[in-house]
Amino acid sequence: MEMQKIVAPDRRISSILDSWPQYFGCAVGISGDDILCGANYESFDENGENYIYKAGAAYFFQNPVLPLGFSALTGERKNNKNILYWQTYNETNLQNMVVERSTDGINFKQIATITPQHKAAAYKYENATAGVTNFYRISFLQADGRKELSNTISIAATTKPFTVSVRPNPFTSKFSIVVNSGLKESTPMNVHWYNTAGRLVYTETRFLNSGDNTLILNTAALAKGVYMVEFMLSDGRRKMEKVVKE
Repeated sequence: MEMQKIVAPDRRISSILDSWPQYFGCAVGISGDDILCGANYESFDENGENYIYKAGAAYFFQNPVLPLGFSALTGERKNNKNILYWQTYNETNLQNMVVERSTDGINFKQIATITPQHKAAAYKYENATAGVTNFYRISFLQADGRKELSNTISIAATTKPFTVSVRPNPFTSKFSIVVNSGLKESTPMNVHWYNTAGRLVYTETRFLNSGDNTLILNTAALAKGVYMVEFMLSDGRRKMEKVVKE
């Protein structure tokens, strides 16, 4: 980017105007990739009528680097494909967009390079994957070497819904649950117990295999009463069940 400063002659403001409100502003003109910013000075005369001095400095920006703008990344699982959606608002200096994928949300690998349209545009990318949960993000590479990352999303390869069945309910000291994550691979599940005041009183982590899992939960340390139990998978899906200990 090239910048040129254009300085106008200084204007001396009469001391008789010191008691009147004075304002400083800026006029901006844009032509193609060029931006001209000119200073102006506004005040009032002794009759309270405003006037404007065109004074101070003017700045001429040639081919300025404007900030990159993009929407949040979203996605869905459809017809055995993971589909990503995002939007850009300014691609003036955007060189390319790289789609990155991970199976653990930490280590990402490049799977595709998208050529920008050099205008505000909407994008969609389809990724056919096996039955595992995948994490995605977009890396925006600019011509000057800068890189910006989108938010990270996860898309679960579900074959059927996440289900939880509690029995017996009410219970005394132990009860069993039948859980199906709907995933084809094993996954951790966090179990959180909340009392009627909404306070977390107990938590544990269990690991689920593919298909139905029958788990025995030992609640001997919990007092009698009503609880809300939250079952949460690593991909963010959750179920809430109301249980009663007698």
